[in-house]
Amino acid sequence: TISLIAIILLSNDRAPALTMLFGVGLSILIYPKFRKYFFAIAMAGIVSLVLLFVVKQEFFERYFVFTKNQLINFSELSYYHNIKYGIKAFKLEPILGVGVRNYRHVVKEDICNVPAAEDIGDDDPRCMHYYIHPHNIYVEILAEAGLIGLILYLLLIFALCREIYILRAKIINHPFFLGTTMMAFLKIWPLMITSSFYTITTMF
Repeated sequence: TISLIAIILLSNDRAPALTMLFGVGLSILIYPKFRKYFFAIAMAGIVSLVLLFVVKQEFFERYFVFTKNQLINFSELSYYHNIKYGIKAFKLEPILGVGVRNYRHVVKEDICNVPAAEDIGDDDPRCMHYYIHPHNIYVEILAEAGLIGLILYLLLIFALCREIYILRAKIINHPFFLGTTMMAFLKIWPLMITSSFYTITTMF
């Protein structure tokens, strides 16, 4: 556990660190039997982070200064533009969506008006921060499968959470299933920056 915390913090990547803290916080609420253990992990992570800030100034700047600047200029971030493109794609076909894996084509050709034959990068002024998916599973499903697809996905998540709740006594006492369910909760976190729904790195 200590090794994992060290690897995550030394990566100087905010997303894994925030995901770890969110997961530990969620674990403290869901699994009271292991509350002391998870609380100790959270404290170890926070203390390690503080010591890291003291030793290495660049980590403090990355986690706080850089983050503050990004929040102030949120509308200039690629994440903001990808979400915006996803919402625009959804508005074109709100019920059934624009079609599976069609987000990239719709954004490029219908929203940004770039000919299909032309290549564009994320710094192209015609379609700033363009990417082949919106980096958020919920927005991607909403854009490509519409309201019906999103509702079905949410029903799937609800069914999963209901099953976990029913089996909670067995899950709590089994480390493998405990870890698996926590990973599942983290993957369906709406604010999580994700890969495409259709890649092998995405669980749901």
